[in-house]
Parts: sequence; C-alpha cells; structure tokens
Amino acid sequence: MTKPDWAAIAVAFQAGELSLRAIGAQHGVSEGAIRKMAKKYGWVRGEKNGTQKGTQVRKKGTQKKQGKKCVPVKNQRGQEDGQGGAEALSSVSPAAKPIRGSRHAPPIRPFLPHNTAAVTHGAYARRMLWPDDIIQDAQRLQLNDELLMLRAGNLTAATNIGRWIAQLEQADPDQGKVLRENIGAAERGILRNTVRIESLERTLRVNALNEATTAKRWAETQRLTSENSDADTPLREVIEQIQGSQQGGRINAGSGDE
Repeated sequence: MTKPDWAAIAVAFQAGELSLRAIGAQHGVSEGAIRKMAKKYGWVRGEKNGTQKGTQVRKKGTQKKQGKKCVPVKNQRGQEDGQGGAEALSSVSPAAKPIRGSRHAPPIRPFLPHNTAAVTHGAYARRMLWPDDIIQDAQRLQLNDELLMLRAGNLTAATNIGRWIAQLEQADPDQGKVLRENIGAAERGILRNTVRIESLERTLRVNALNEATTAKRWAETQRLTSENSDADTPLREVIEQIQGSQQGGRINAGSGDE
C-alpha cells in the first residue's frame, strides 16, 4: 500500500478549491484522517472552499426545517392559533375586499333565507332534465305570454293550411291523403287553441275585476276602521274645537245682536 502524499494533501487542503471528500478520493485517504492531520499541523483552509459551502448549505437547510417546525399550525386550537388570528385580523385593511374562504372573512351565504326555488321546482326538473334557463324563464311567464303563444300558434297553423291546400293541386293520391290529414289536424288544433284563448281572456278579465274589487274593499275597510276608532283626522279636530267652545256650536254667535 502506497503512503499518502501529505504534502500534496496539505496544499490542496489550504487552497480550498476541493472538498475534503474529493481530496480524500484523489489521495486514497478518509476525511477524518485529513482533519486529524490538519489539526495536528495547523493547516488553514481558504475562505472559498467547497467544505464551508456545503456546511453552510446544510446549516441553511436545517434552519429552514427548524423554521417550518416553529410555525404554529392554524388548525390546532391553542394560544398560538389565537395570536396568529389576531395578527392576521390586525394586518388586514378594513377597506380590503373580503376573500371568500379566508380566516378573516368567512364565506358569505349566496342564498337568501327561505330560498326554496330549487326544492319547489326540483320534482319536474330532475325527471324532465330541464336546464336552468328554462326554469328561470318559466318563473317569469304570465297568462299574457300564454295567450300570445296560442295566437301565434293559430297563425302558424293557418299559414301551413294555406301552403298544404296549394300543394293539393299537384299532389298524387297518396300525398293528397297525407296533406288532407295534416290540414284536418291543423284545423282541430286551431279550434282547441281558440277555446283556450277564450278561457284565458275570461280569466284575465276576472283577475282584473278581482284586483279592483280587492282595492275597493281595502279602502272601505280602512274608512270604517278609522270611523269606529278614535283616530284623529283634520275634520274631527275642527268639529271638536267648535263643539268645545262657549258659543253653543255656532261659529258666528258673537257677531249677532244681543
């Protein structure tokens, strides 16, 4: 076994270019033996060396790990959690927009109280697979919209009947039979729509009459309630002032001859 060249090892150690592991691999010695010789003969490493860099990197890594361990866990209940929450609340500006799901601004409920639209219309929507836009439009529809649709359907059917009658002149017997069936079905559809139109118009007139009657009854109820109660009105105040005077209820009692 060859004897290590400690002079070359000393030069490489003091130069600081290579790490102790690299120097030991080149000369066939261990890092521990190099450290012992350096301590024995007083070898001094240069400022720029791989060993110090590696040591610093390892220390930084250790400090990072220690820093992560020192961070208080937000999910655990304790004094650290309370202090962290207080600091976060104090650091947040009052004018800052609240972030959904953050600790200083819990999520706001997107639904108002008693919002049962999904529950009310869920039976048909789940079975017929209606999209949301159809549900929203159906909630805004009124009887006037249904009446308009029926009248538009009658006009469309009348247009189709006229086109089919024109096609009968040049159609063969089979096609003529199909066209006549279509014409008959369209005429029956027009009759059904006409009956529904009359029913809807009657319902609209009844609803308008009910609204007017309800408003009239409400006004009469308010008048009777005010008359039966001791509510003060301008006319009642004037009458009470006249009757309470010493003139016997006469306004011009003092202006006449005695």
